[in-house]
Amino acid sequence: MNFDSIEFLFIFLPFVVLFFWFLVKLEKKLLATYFLIGSSLFFYSYFEIKFLPLILFSIFFNFFLSNIIRKSKKILKKKYLVLGILVNILILLIFKYSNFIIEIINQVFNSSFSNYNLIFPIALSFYTLQQITYLVDTFEDSKLKVSLSKYFLYVSFFPQLLAGPIVLFRQINEQWDEFYKVKNIFANIFMGLFLIFIGLFKKIIISQKFSIMADMGFNNYENISLVSAWISSLCFTMQFYFDFSAYSDIAIGLGLLFNIKLPINFNSPFKSLSITEFWTRWHITLSNFINYYMYMPTLKLYNNLTLNKSVLSTILIMGIIGLWHGPSINYLIFGLLHGFALGLNTYFRHSKIALKSKLNIKTKKIFFWLITFLFINLTFIYFRSESLLQANQMVLSLFGLNTIYEPDVLINYIKSSFVPKIILFSFFLIFCRNSSEILSTLKINVKSTIILSFLMIIVTYVIIYSLSNANKFIYMNF
Repeated sequence: MNFDSIEFLFIFLPFVVLFFWFLVKLEKKLLATYFLIGSSLFFYSYFEIKFLPLILFSIFFNFFLSNIIRKSKKILKKKYLVLGILVNILILLIFKYSNFIIEIINQVFNSSFSNYNLIFPIALSFYTLQQITYLVDTFEDSKLKVSLSKYFLYVSFFPQLLAGPIVLFRQINEQWDEFYKVKNIFANIFMGLFLIFIGLFKKIIISQKFSIMADMGFNNYENISLVSAWISSLCFTMQFYFDFSAYSDIAIGLGLLFNIKLPINFNSPFKSLSITEFWTRWHITLSNFINYYMYMPTLKLYNNLTLNKSVLSTILIMGIIGLWHGPSINYLIFGLLHGFALGLNTYFRHSKIALKSKLNIKTKKIFFWLITFLFINLTFIYFRSESLLQANQMVLSLFGLNTIYEPDVLINYIKSSFVPKIILFSFFLIFCRNSSEILSTLKINVKSTIILSFLMIIVTYVIIYSLSNANKFIYMNF
């Protein structure tokens, strides 16, 4: 049941929202909470019910272990925390990386262990990281306490369950008092619907159109020309941008329908002038997790911290984050490349060497933006490609080491259809105001109501008549 499906938008969501607020209106607050938990678990089970026991075990295990951590003495606290982190990581390793590890063992030791071929449970990566943050926060703050029902809702809340944002408990804990208040609910529902349908427009009108052109290029990587390589790689970059932007908008919009303000996870990352800035704008909650729960603790392990050690830690951690996306050498390369780029940013920021140039400030900004964007585009090729061979061939083609120009499927498609020409203009949308900026000035009036109605009509029409083109959000694969 994807966010852009008929059953979600026109059956599941209206029923859950209306019945939840009906229960709240009757002052059945606890029952409303149970109903929302049950609805979230049903939503999760709709994808694959056999994964339901795993998420239930994970929630119960982490909840009860966090209580043990909170009540334990200082000596035992750390041991229980380490146990909790190891169990969570072990579950992730078993279901996501077992085949990858077995293949490496077979290659290194020339053995012949059989793969388990386990199906990866959807959302496992996200709710695992989210619960690790709760264990760590409980370890650091013994006053952090929550009921089982609220913890269940914190983890399973369907707007953010599948692909984030990775919500810290304190971000939700501050909102429990506002959760059941109906004072501003109509304004929140209006803004929530506005975000949801902006997100759906980005997904089904823009992102999926870019995906068609990206797939044409990547599927023809063996014979792709220089021109098509650039077009298809840029199309995937734009597809990924609007896909993740869409999911982030929809998740926050869905949260607002229940008076919950989820953290911003996407903030115009393609406006960045450096890779460091990019990671403060792209998947913000994952970046915060990396910084506060991986990078900072790693630095504390050094007796004598130096710039080189800091940079090396950045590269290693980004390599791990690359693999977090999936058991693939391509994801590892993607992470390491960004790690090296972040390391270079760190060196330049801390070095005393000033880059002298006669260029004015505006020209410098354009130069740094272009370098940053081209680097992101190149690394996204490894993120998109299904094999290292495919990725390397695409990268080589960008530099004309394949055919310089030879009309192929993608070029012929762009020549023969008017749609790609329109979609390519969407590139300039990345420089416009983002959804959060629009929402901050949004007023509930006739104009915004007309815009919302227009968006709803377009999105509904496309969803009903273009079911064959529907596909999952990219981050739902992780």
